Amino acid sequence: MSHVEHIYIHIPFCTHICAYCDFVKSRYQPQLADKVVERLIEDINHVDSISIKTLYIGGGTPSALSLNQLELLCQSIAQKWPIIQEWSVEINPEDMTFEKMSLLAKYGVNRLSMGVQATQPRLLEIITRHHSFEDVKKVTAWAHECGINDISYDLMYGLPTQSIEEFEVSMHDVLTLNPTHLSLYALTIEPNTAFGRQKIQPVDNELEGQMYECAIRTLTQAGYEHYEVSSFTKNKHYSKHNLSYWKYANFIGLGPGAASKVNNRRWTNTKNIHHYTLNEKLIQEDIQLSEYDQVIEKLMMGLRLNQIVSWNHINHGSDIRNKVEKALEKTQQQGWVILNEEGLQSTASGRLFLHDIIVTIMQAFDE
Repeated sequence: MSHVEHIYIHIPFCTHICAYCDFVKSRYQPQLADKVVERLIEDINHVDSISIKTLYIGGGTPSALSLNQLELLCQSIAQKWPIIQEWSVEINPEDMTFEKMSLLAKYGVNRLSMGVQATQPRLLEIITRHHSFEDVKKVTAWAHECGINDISYDLMYGLPTQSIEEFEVSMHDVLTLNPTHLSLYALTIEPNTAFGRQKIQPVDNELEGQMYECAIRTLTQAGYEHYEVSSFTKNKHYSKHNLSYWKYANFIGLGPGAASKVNNRRWTNTKNIHHYTLNEKLIQEDIQLSEYDQVIEKLMMGLRLNQIVSWNHINHGSDIRNKVEKALEKTQQQGWVILNEEGLQSTASGRLFLHDIIVTIMQAFDE
């Protein structure tokens, strides 16, 4: 197996399940969590790579783990990889304690991704979040006290009954915390969620677009670089781990439902937590990526960024390049993409229509 420099670890537990969440998750159960952590440690020790650049612990809610479970997990990671350039952990404000924050800092965690979503109590109640903005401020203060200053905050827009003005207030509230990074996501209603079962309808596309444009305007005026469709940073505090996905690097995913991609192979672990703990029926999906698959995925990920996707990166011959260039002639005229000898790049307006751009390329390959 090729040397892999990026590791994702999935913690499938939450103290409560949010109405919009469609990730692999379960309510936190201490004994089951013990078994998952035990299996994760086995997986960590079996990873071939003796050094890595980024590690991201996501979920679910990693901060839902007990102090002892977090320590066992972090200790095994620090022993396996003593030096990690960027070690990120997702946290929810209501699950954090000062002791947990101190522990993360002790083992070398240097970046946090905090779920905020909104700052108005009424909206937090609608989406069944159990924290307040006061909790966010308190946990932020703990992070700074422990020496973790690279903090990304998640915000959502297009929430049921949310106005543009409320979304703008949420952004301004979070900006008072001087974040290094913000990730903004439009609410999507998935069938296997409480919102899906309640037949909650998404906001109309026009309002969602207005909210997105409001975010770009508000955050760029505040000095943030809009470097990826959903991501904004100040002083170049990019998410190095997410950049590895967008730049199509190899990565290993550990835990239930976690995906891996190494060269032309992609596989996904079972979503069944019990199968994972028993180490049986472990692989749910295993795909050999064709040349076509790799070209489409490189473009799908690379065009999310505010930078050129080079022809060398696509690296599949002149026929592929000719097809891509021919397919994108119209989108270039619309001002959605820029094509030149070095490669191609989506424009600010084009990133609003990435799906359409990718569909156009796929249709060209089908002809």
